[in-house]
Amino acid sequence: MIGGALEGVPGGIPLPDDGRLHIDRDKPLPLVAIYREYPDYPERERLAGKQATVVVRYVIGKDGWIRQLDILLHAEQAAFDEATLKALRMWRFQPMLQDGKPVEVVHELTVIYQLAYR
Repeated sequence: MIGGALEGVPGGIPLPDDGRLHIDRDKPLPLVAIYREYPDYPERERLAGKQATVVVRYVIGKDGWIRQLDILLHAEQAAFDEATLKALRMWRFQPMLQDGKPVEVVHELTVIYQLAYR
């Protein structure tokens, strides 16, 4: 709304106060990765010359494992979604500590499947 609103929040949209650390989309994580392998390009889609973008939101639990994984933007071909989910489900990090206690971390990531021609 132009000029704002009385019930508005100065400075923009408030972040949820849910006890989690929220990292902006595609920003580097302030965590040490124990295991993080990126998705494989689906072979059938590669051979067909297909490219895609998948956007996911995931929650890294207090134990460092991915606890929740949601697709925010699906690819046209389901194989890209499946490859993304398969890879991220195996990711593991050292737990994030705030004030000496582990906290969950929420992050959004854009995964781009793009063919490189040489």
